[in-house]
Amino acid sequence: MSYFSNFPYVAYEFPDGVTRNFKDISRRVAFVEAYSNVSREMETYNIKEGDTPETLAHDFYGDVNLHWIIMMANNILNVYKDWPKSSVQFDNYMAEKYATAKNNKGVDV
Repeated sequence: MSYFSNFPYVAYEFPDGVTRNFKDISRRVAFVEAYSNVSREMETYNIKEGDTPETLAHDFYGDVNLHWIIMMANNILNVYKDWPKSSVQFDNYMAEKYATAKNNKGVDV
């Protein structure tokens, strides 16, 4: 099954007056607003070293393909920027980001 197979069609009228149906690829899955802040229904979990959305989906739902639920529930759009980094990833990030940093006296730190 392809990714877009469950997307609905949308009728689009072209300037020549002809209406054609296309898959509505602008659709995005989202939580219903009424349920987005229901903390009593959600389980609190502190992310541990090495956890990924996939490993948590496997642990909680038994299916790594449900990682999107964890990401959506926590408003994570980009796993590389929004997900907590491991200690090694964080150390590498800091070393790269501040490799050319200087202290207030102009000396490399």
